[in-house]
Amino acid sequence: MRTRNIGYVLPFILLSLLHILAIEGGEELLRVATKPFLIPALAWAYYRVTPNFYKLVLLALFFSFLGDVFLLGEGSLFFLAGLGSFLITHVLYSALLMKLQSWCPRAVLLSTLIFGTYAVGFMTLLYPTLDTFLYPVMGYALVICFFGMLAFHAFYTQPSQGLVILLGATLFILSDSLIAINTFYVDYTYFSTSIMVTYLLAQALIVYYFSQEVVS
Repeated sequence: MRTRNIGYVLPFILLSLLHILAIEGGEELLRVATKPFLIPALAWAYYRVTPNFYKLVLLALFFSFLGDVFLLGEGSLFFLAGLGSFLITHVLYSALLMKLQSWCPRAVLLSTLIFGTYAVGFMTLLYPTLDTFLYPVMGYALVICFFGMLAFHAFYTQPSQGLVILLGATLFILSDSLIAINTFYVDYTYFSTSIMVTYLLAQALIVYYFSQEVVS
């Protein structure tokens, strides 16, 4: 996204700042009011500034928007609907990443080792508390770690370009991990800010990567 197009990106930046300030200030009404507009603002920026944009990116952002809306609700059904929406987001991002890469066996091995270890460690931590959510969370953990593996592969094969998607994927995994820890392991209210900051940065970096992949 080029400097001259900052006007399209500005609404996403301002809404993100407003949303984070609402969380920090305990302004629940403002938090709820701004959250559904965050990802649409990012999708609009991507659409406007990216020539020959990828439809899969817009579709992934649409499911992210659904996930954000579902997670505003309370209860198991809303949580599972949000989980499913974000799972589809990761699948779509992963599918696009797979199309853009030439495979390197060493990168595949290293990425599997790194993110496979993380997935096993994370599920070991949460396993005693998951109960009926065990299989949905396990499936989601595998999908997001696969996305992380693809992002690491992109970084390994093209370090200068791939760093952006690796940072984005890592922050997305961190955000999702904080949600899971906050939901199933220990309830820290201050996690809310960290979850949204890492999530919004992750989405911005991922979208930026795919916009650069088109024009590079």
